Amino acid sequence: MQARNAQEALAQLEKNNASIEEQLEQAALFAGVAFQELKTNPPTIESRQGSLHGREDWTLKWLLKKLSTNKDARGSPEAWTLAKLMAHRIPVRNAARVMNERKFMTTVREALDETLSSFDTPAAEGWVREDAKPSKKRKRGDGAVAKARNVSVRSGELQSAIHGALESIVRLSTSDETFEAEYMRSTLRTSAEEAARVLGSWLALCTRTKDPTSSSEGSRDHQLDTFLEIWRSRAIGSDDSTFFSKHCLTSLLTLLSSNNSSALWRLPLEEVLARNIVVPAKTAYSSTNSTDVLRMLVGEAVSQTPNFGPILLDIAARCLQPRGDRRRKPHDTSWLQSVFLMIENAMVSTSKGRFDQALVRLLQICAQHQVALDLPILRRIMLDHAFLDSETDWDIILTIVKLDSNAFVMEESGTEDLLELLFSRITDTSLSPSWPQLATKIVDNVLAPLMDAFARVRDLIAFIRRWHAQLVDYEQRRTKINQIPETFSAWEDDALCIKLKEIMEASLTTGQVIELVDWLQSESKVHKQTFLVIADAVAGAVTKEDTIDALGVRLCQIVLEADNNLNERYRFRPSRIASSSLSWCSSSHIVLVMDTLLDYLSLLLGQGNSHAIRYGDLTHLEASRCLLRAWARLSSDGRQKEVGGMSISSWVQHEQHQILNYATRDLMSLKGEEDLGDQSVGSRVSSTRSKAWFSCEYLSSILVENPESFKLHLNGPKGGDLLDRIIWAASATTPWSAEHSPNAWLRHNFNVLPNLWQTMCQSDDLLNDPIATEIVIEAMLKCATHNGNPIEPSRACNGFIILSLLRMPIEAFSRRVREQILKSWPAESPDPALDETEAMAYRMAPLDPAVLSLKVKVMQRPTLYEGINFQELLDLGESIAVLGSEPRTLLPIFAEFARLTLSHVLATIDQHKSRDYLQAVFDTLEKWIQQNVRAKNPPAFTMIGLVKVISSVVATKTASLKSSKILDDERYTSMSLLFKEMLLNNLSRLLQKPSKLRKFDGERSMSLYSTVDALRALHLEKEDIETLSETLREVPLDALQETNVEIGRIVKTYLFEQIPSIVQGASATDSLGGDVFSDVGRQAVQSKTSTLSKSLEEDERLVLATDLLREGLADKGNLDKLLALKDVILTCEDSRGSPHETGGTGGASLPSLYDLLTSNLWKAKGFRQFCFIGEIMEMMLRTKARSITQYSIDCTLSSISMVCSRGGPSLPARRAGTIYLHLCHLLQAVLLFHRLKLQGRSHLVVQVMQSLLRCLFVPVALSHTAKSALPTWLLDQSSKSRLSSAHAVAYTRLLTLICDPSVSSVSRSSTNNLNSATAKAKRLAGQHMPFVLSSYIRLQLDMGLKMSPDIRERLVPGIYAIFDTTTLEGRRVLGESMDVSGRAVLGNLVRDWQRFGKWKGS
Repeated sequence: MQARNAQEALAQLEKNNASIEEQLEQAALFAGVAFQELKTNPPTIESRQGSLHGREDWTLKWLLKKLSTNKDARGSPEAWTLAKLMAHRIPVRNAARVMNERKFMTTVREALDETLSSFDTPAAEGWVREDAKPSKKRKRGDGAVAKARNVSVRSGELQSAIHGALESIVRLSTSDETFEAEYMRSTLRTSAEEAARVLGSWLALCTRTKDPTSSSEGSRDHQLDTFLEIWRSRAIGSDDSTFFSKHCLTSLLTLLSSNNSSALWRLPLEEVLARNIVVPAKTAYSSTNSTDVLRMLVGEAVSQTPNFGPILLDIAARCLQPRGDRRRKPHDTSWLQSVFLMIENAMVSTSKGRFDQALVRLLQICAQHQVALDLPILRRIMLDHAFLDSETDWDIILTIVKLDSNAFVMEESGTEDLLELLFSRITDTSLSPSWPQLATKIVDNVLAPLMDAFARVRDLIAFIRRWHAQLVDYEQRRTKINQIPETFSAWEDDALCIKLKEIMEASLTTGQVIELVDWLQSESKVHKQTFLVIADAVAGAVTKEDTIDALGVRLCQIVLEADNNLNERYRFRPSRIASSSLSWCSSSHIVLVMDTLLDYLSLLLGQGNSHAIRYGDLTHLEASRCLLRAWARLSSDGRQKEVGGMSISSWVQHEQHQILNYATRDLMSLKGEEDLGDQSVGSRVSSTRSKAWFSCEYLSSILVENPESFKLHLNGPKGGDLLDRIIWAASATTPWSAEHSPNAWLRHNFNVLPNLWQTMCQSDDLLNDPIATEIVIEAMLKCATHNGNPIEPSRACNGFIILSLLRMPIEAFSRRVREQILKSWPAESPDPALDETEAMAYRMAPLDPAVLSLKVKVMQRPTLYEGINFQELLDLGESIAVLGSEPRTLLPIFAEFARLTLSHVLATIDQHKSRDYLQAVFDTLEKWIQQNVRAKNPPAFTMIGLVKVISSVVATKTASLKSSKILDDERYTSMSLLFKEMLLNNLSRLLQKPSKLRKFDGERSMSLYSTVDALRALHLEKEDIETLSETLREVPLDALQETNVEIGRIVKTYLFEQIPSIVQGASATDSLGGDVFSDVGRQAVQSKTSTLSKSLEEDERLVLATDLLREGLADKGNLDKLLALKDVILTCEDSRGSPHETGGTGGASLPSLYDLLTSNLWKAKGFRQFCFIGEIMEMMLRTKARSITQYSIDCTLSSISMVCSRGGPSLPARRAGTIYLHLCHLLQAVLLFHRLKLQGRSHLVVQVMQSLLRCLFVPVALSHTAKSALPTWLLDQSSKSRLSSAHAVAYTRLLTLICDPSVSSVSRSSTNNLNSATAKAKRLAGQHMPFVLSSYIRLQLDMGLKMSPDIRERLVPGIYAIFDTTTLEGRRVLGESMDVSGRAVLGNLVRDWQRFGKWKGS
């Protein structure tokens, strides 16, 4: 009756032309749906497939009619929600028939178009995109703004409702019911143009607004899938791409170019763009060799918005991404170049600023994806857009240099010399006011890469000549305009010298270097200043012995014979060239120029010259550095010189004193208001340096570069004060001092002075001189607290000094120094005259963990100084208990210090002071134990730890103590029993009140921790365990676990060890759980595992190990199970076993466990899980050799290869070094302990070695071909994640194990000793390891790969080991299998091996 009334009311409303909301209310009532629920909380969809669905069928027909004819209905979210409900309440075929009759998709498209048009109405002008610029028009009133917001919210609700209706249809069209799904799919199937209009309207809506009704961004992310399914369901035609371009392209590219677009949208949008634009255009290009189709599809969009061009090129390049080692096909390269040219031509009509920005992005994408562009194209781009008359676009230039530097290197006849033009522009820019801001960009990203490019084409000398020509041009122009720039030009920058040092000797032969020096000598007569820059770079790049022998001191002679009347910009370079020459010249050559050099330095430094240069000048800095190096060379040769009537040692000592006085004087103002500048030490562009910069460079020249000369200063009469200044300055520039400093220089260079001081303290020159070392250490101990610090005086401990002392070897500490350290920082009451702050700082100084660690280090070479007594140790422990802010850290250090002290006292028991010390120990402990055995308050945790240490040390020396009549058996037994009773009473007392153990570092918690630790060191009798069990029966252990997780874990672990039955209701694997990220947690897991394993039989251990492994592999968080598994396996017998032999173990055996580990190594779900699996495998390979089968070895080799492949586990790149070492250790264990199982498997070993070798090469920044073969954990090639020389050493060890094995690894006990097993293994290696050598050469020649020089150097012994196994015929065959470049590299390797590595007999 109610439905009939609703139907009649609906008819009347239609007749009266009522509002759509009123009509929808009655229609919903007729269908049995509450209209208000459609607005607030739509009812859940209930599918009804029975015969009673007439009202829903009628309602759906009425709704679709209204939606198709009434604009207000299409704008109502409730109408769409009601239509979705009705479509689900009638049979699918009926719903599909009704929707097809009413052209449902056309209705959807009209609704979307109308919603989109609502944003262009005046009411919506107040609500536009978030990134739109603010309007300058007159502001409307609050009513207009509110109306605009309502339009936005209503549009968002409508979008969600339309999507909901479409999503339900798409879901029905993809259901498991094939026929019903096909019926509903017919509703979505429409023409390509109609589908494109629907998708395009939706994308346009997404560009205008976010859905304000969505609860989260994730709900909006999934809306795109629905509309993409509509596009995929279209009727396929020949003009699909045209319709897609017309209706969807602009909105789609707008979304992709927006920074606010969702990451989940980007991939499907790029995919649909590639399928409907890029791929059809590529297909047309393949047949016509023309980009007309692509121009027709995207040309208009790119011309209107140039930023769309880079997006299209990026997608086109990624569509043709090469896989593995395959390179991109020539036709594909031609296609990408054509795409680039088409996009560039389409952007020409835009403004210059937008065009240049888009062009740079296009070139960057080409460089990123290695899209090769013809050199004429690159040259045209630079001439048209980079080298303009009024300006130079450096972004375009540096991008082209990165893309293909041959555009500058390779000259083309009949065209303008771009390199000359570029160098001229760089010279112009060096004279411009903007040069300081552009210097780093131009030198590092343009000039240095171009120098490298010239080296690759074997024409480095040509670059050097052009370099010098620009220097001459720059100097002439600078002189002409009488300009004195504050910064060095690009051609004087130190980065070019550093780059030349990296590549010169690898690019030039010795003869070419001599030819270069001859040319410099000729230039020195014409251009008397500019040649010094090139000579400076060459002098710093010489390292090879052949070059050194041929060159001698010619560079030094050239600069000393040149004109000394130099400009200030060049005056420092002769001294630097001489200093570099002194560092590598032989002594016989240095004699030839030493007199002339010292005379030259005396003129510069003021020896007999009143017009000498001043301190704080580059010339003085380099001259003093050269003087120190000259003195060091003379001293090493045992010679002395006199200059101006003064010995060179006296001159150096005087000069050093002046330098240190100057340097430390400025550094003493670090905390003051004096401006020291904000220039970072190491910056290279400024020719006018700050005072602090000079101070640090002066100190570096003495402390780091010439520490031998610093000893002259230490032995001088004025060495102490300046040494204190250096220490105070270094102490004031540590990170914790500089963090909040107002001094800008200090914030930028907080680590410079500490690094200089610590480098000097660890240098061999200082440590090999005991007298100088003692002077330095005593000076540091004098500054051990900041009391007396002129920069920041306080009573606090000087942490920098403690750290410096900790880093020095213990052998550097003399007995007197060790005694002084032990006497320092006493735990005694401060002077009453000190105020409260100073007194607290004084009392906290000995409680610094670094201070205690230093004393522990000193006690490694024990010293008992006069006056030592046990009370000092007691006072220190009491201070830690009362004032220590880090008791967890301090307690183990204090215990170790006490152990070392007591051990030394017991070792010297025959000495009188040792006997007195021990007597005081036992008297004090006996009294303390008696006082605390039944005390109500818990004893101090430090005393418990101290007594535990003393008990463990004394237990090993009872006989000596008894014979010395210091401690008899009765007294010792009595003290031990009382101590045990005290511990048990304290444990019971503390556990009764778990609520007072909330803070782990609290007094009661630390007492409980020390008590458990001491009990673990004692042996409990059966009666003690029964008493403990009875006492703990009423103890709420679960409450303790909830109150303090860590303390609860410690207590439960101990109780599990003593009373396993105390852990009720837990399985064996659950009882072994724990925290593996802390020492306490790991110890708990291992202790419980050991206890449980001892109580199990062999079969039960295997079953437990299997359960632990399955649980450990189930989740990457179950690391405690893997830790327990390792300990369980160690307790298992080393037997192969089988399911038949293991009886009730269910097939559990060590071989099956190992095989399961190998199959999961390359499937590891996290880095820590990978490490645990690798460690367990390595442990089994080394200790369970009988359990390792042939199949296990094969699986191990394949697992290592899989981890090194692209299909390996997703592990963090920052852990790449650890991952690589784990793999090397696994293979090393196989080679050492299972070499005989590799017979007939050499091809597998070769594959593994090739995979590991590949990881040592780094792909160049833009080489995607090389990256495609890398494992995921090597894709990030930042400096922190790259493999280093240590990993090359591990690989070399594998090569030597294969090519030069030990006898034990390749022979059996029954082997005939007349046949050499090692010779046989070497012959076998000689047949297979050349394949590894071939891979090494091939990877060296791959332009997409590079290897650091350190790694290459560490691989040399391994390469030589391979050659040792080969024969002449084998090497000839290997060379024939290579191309010309490969044979050249092989020939060099063979010659080096014959010269340095080949064994030639005795």
